Amino acid sequence: MQPTNQNQNPLLKKLLIITTIVVLALVGYYVYTQIERQNQTTQVEDVKTKIKNNITSYVTAERNEYTYNKLGGIYNLKISVTNNTDYVIDNVKVNIVYLKANGDTWDTKTVDFNMIDPQTKVTLPIEDTDRGTSINYEIVSIKSTALGL
Repeated sequence: MQPTNQNQNPLLKKLLIITTIVVLALVGYYVYTQIERQNQTTQVEDVKTKIKNNITSYVTAERNEYTYNKLGGIYNLKISVTNNTDYVIDNVKVNIVYLKANGDTWDTKTVDFNMIDPQTKVTLPIEDTDRGTSINYEIVSIKSTALGL
């Protein structure tokens, strides 16, 4: 009976070694994937932080070439907001200041742009006015749940 035990013992040892190698490989793969996921999460958070800290470089406003009457009146004004991020912008508020010919402020309006998709430009027509000869505009607030703003 001793020869039978000796033949089974090396086979058992090989099986144990193979099983140990497979288990260690699986554990190693699991640890590797967890580290990679953590690295990807960290990279995404770094990108979000960069965008949040420089949001005015990524979300911009512009106007079209509107027409105006020298005696007063602004017509065909359109304001556009561009979202150059990979995240939805929930709301952008743009102040429009209407100026008289002498440079004084005639009126101020705030326009809301809502739910601007990533890498998208949204243009809104602005009501014509019977006063003012020029405008100034600026973004006064940007909100994005995705970016934590």
